Amino acid sequence: MSPQELAVALARRWKLAREDLDHAADALGVARVTDEEWAEMSEP
Repeated sequence: MSPQELAVALARRWKLAREDLDHAADALGVARVTDEEWAEMSEP
């Protein structure tokens, strides 16, 4: 599972805010979630 796929899975499961994901991505040195990925995560 790629870091982006993991972020999507965690955001959906834990209902994380985008800012939380941005902070985590920065701390891990990986790319932030894109607007497109965020839109997919935000869908019910």
